[in-house]
Amino acid sequence: MFENVRKLSTIRKQALKSLLRKFDESGREIIEMHVLDDSGFLSPYAGANGKVISSEATSFLDNSVVLPGTFKHGIIIHITSACIDEQERIEYETAIRNRYRSRLTELSQSMLRNTIFGIGMSIVGVLILTFAIIMTYHNPGSIVLEVTYIAAWVFLWEAVDLLFLERSNLRYEQTKALTLYEAKIVFT
Repeated sequence: MFENVRKLSTIRKQALKSLLRKFDESGREIIEMHVLDDSGFLSPYAGANGKVISSEATSFLDNSVVLPGTFKHGIIIHITSACIDEQERIEYETAIRNRYRSRLTELSQSMLRNTIFGIGMSIVGVLILTFAIIMTYHNPGSIVLEVTYIAAWVFLWEAVDLLFLERSNLRYEQTKALTLYEAKIVFT
């Protein structure tokens, strides 16, 4: 088992080293994006904020930002294409910003929901645990008491999961989306 973990760790390190990462003079990472055909760059659906980039373009940008160290200095998205004219450049830059603005809104709402549900689960868990402790003095029977303890710990564990584990992932995604929203976009 530990041998497989070591192999996986070695493969992961090699993959990170194989990434050809470029940086500018101020330490911002440069993401190279070559667009051969821009017909699928924009999503066919437009939101209230206007056009957004397609899911493929979003996936490419999301997967290009892999290390949290990039978040400190920011990034530059360098889009190289012979088929994008001046008018489309403005439209595409706006679409990129719109996509990550909407992602920031979604993530903020998810964090708020997580906080509310986490606090609610904590309160319910503490109330059930308090009820279980009070029930021990009335000697209701071991099965009822065990079920009550299990219910309390399930609620408390779900609260921990929401408030600490999922929230850290959402915070990471929010920071990543903010970095992509604030990225400098350069067309050539």
